[in-house]
Amino acid sequence: LPNLSTKRFSVGAKRSATVISSSTQVSSSGSGSSGTSVSSVLTLEFAGCKLRLYTTRSLSSQLDGA
Repeated sequence: LPNLSTKRFSVGAKRSATVISSSTQVSSSGSGSSGTSVSSVLTLEFAGCKLRLYTTRSLSSQLDGA
């Protein structure tokens, strides 16, 4: 995942959103299960308001082992 802590998003002509903090947490469900979920929290400040974005992704991979 890209590091979003130093990026500025330009929205519109004169407005910009500043990333205050971003945290990513990866949790794997047990051994023997191939399911991994990645949840990230992104806090933005836009026009004096703080926005908090929650993103959760489920990653499933299958490994062919010998």
